[in-house]
Amino acid sequence: MADHWLVLIDPQEIFASPQRSAWGSSMFAAALPRMRALADDFGPERTVITRFVADPALGGSWAPYYRDWPFALVPGSDPLYAVVPELADVADHVVTAGTFGKWPVLRELVGADATV
Repeated sequence: MADHWLVLIDPQEIFASPQRSAWGSSMFAAALPRMRALADDFGPERTVITRFVADPALGGSWAPYYRDWPFALVPGSDPLYAVVPELADVADHVVTAGTFGKWPVLRELVGADATV
């Protein structure tokens, strides 16, 4: 299992609750115990958390998107983009990007032949 990695995709406050954000999911809380259990099984050295943060400089198709969701145009250090407290300590590796596609950075970290 040396080439296996757990990647927890964007377990952030902004997605954790519809009461906290328009992007929040009512199903997040139900998934949280399983995410934690998997992270405990893999250990922090084989777990990666990804974080999505707004990048208003992207322009293009993102410009109208952020016009529709202006609440998300806060710095990446804003509490909305924080990893939920229940998972904040499970990974030695965090990949933060202003796009949904994080594979190029993940590949550098885990290797091209890793199972994720």
